Amino acid sequence: EGIYVGKAPTEAYQEAVARMLFGTAAQESSLLWRRQRSCTWDGSVGGFSLWQVEWGSVQDSIKYLRSRPDVRSRATWWLWRDHNATDAWLDMDKDALLWLLRGWDRAGALFARLHYLRRPEPIPDSLVAQAHYWLRYYNGGGVLKYKSQEQAIEQYTANWYNLCASVVEGKAE
Repeated sequence: EGIYVGKAPTEAYQEAVARMLFGTAAQESSLLWRRQRSCTWDGSVGGFSLWQVEWGSVQDSIKYLRSRPDVRSRATWWLWRDHNATDAWLDMDKDALLWLLRGWDRAGALFARLHYLRRPEPIPDSLVAQAHYWLRYYNGGGVLKYKSQEQAIEQYTANWYNLCASVVEGKAE
């Protein structure tokens, strides 16, 4: 309730957020890759975790957490699953935070959620609308990686059906 200005999200909205995060990981890493490098050898360039979170987004999320004690408290509890955990993890140096992202899916999910949480529009319900939302707010329009926005949307929905649908619908083997 504190995060959402006095009104807790509905169960349907919580479901939409979970689907959005699952779909983002499927699109960004095929639920396989936890490290993506650019063409440089810099250890902090590229994406980290199944969500391919980039360092700039991590920095923005940390600034956001520092400005929102209510969200910082919830994020700290969620990350560590310990009511006694402190927010000292926000003071970790860059290499330590990126190492955490490379090896711990919970940290990747948290930073992906924080990335979306900083956006003005709520996460939509439908898969196609979520694909557009991902493209706009997470992938920056995708013009470099995809031939068109339509191709990016098609790939997102295909990845959802190929990698996520059976798990969400309870048909995973």
